[in-house]
Amino acid sequence: MLKGNTPREDIEAMRKKWLEDERRAAAIKGIILFLLLVFVSCADSAEQKLVGEWTGTSSSTGLPITLIFHKDGTYTQRWSIQTRNDRVDKVIENNDSFRTVWTVNDKVYPIALDILSIDATTGDTLRYIPYIIRFFPDGRLQMRYTIKVYPSTPGTKRPERIARPKEFAVEKDARGQILLERRR
Repeated sequence: MLKGNTPREDIEAMRKKWLEDERRAAAIKGIILFLLLVFVSCADSAEQKLVGEWTGTSSSTGLPITLIFHKDGTYTQRWSIQTRNDRVDKVIENNDSFRTVWTVNDKVYPIALDILSIDATTGDTLRYIPYIIRFFPDGRLQMRYTIKVYPSTPGTKRPERIARPKEFAVEKDARGQILLERRR
């Protein structure tokens, strides 16, 4: 018994204190849940991080390359090749005859990125490039790829299983691997 209280008053005082403690605990849980939701919703997905223009140097040619991942899932690539006499700039852009699209799966590690060139009239896959990618804390993007070109005959579909690289090469300039910096 509390000093000068009846047993009934003591029980009522303990009940009020218990209710206050429960309310305080519920408020703290609510604040923690709110902060957790804000933190999770602010984290960028791989898709959000990838959208934009990336530049680097081709590991196979040593010449500049630019990759542009558009928000609508389309893709543009600009690169240079060296001929015997001079350097020639090339561009892959979407047009009336084909579309180049990309998808990313950040539920796996390393992150999987697929780039497909699709015949705009038939829907056939003309080219499929499976990549693995990773983002560095300093904002750079590393990509490793395997190229498989399919015959462009009507009705040709890509097989279900395509060899995707499993890991990144130790050498930073290994063939099929590129390090890019965000341009915009």
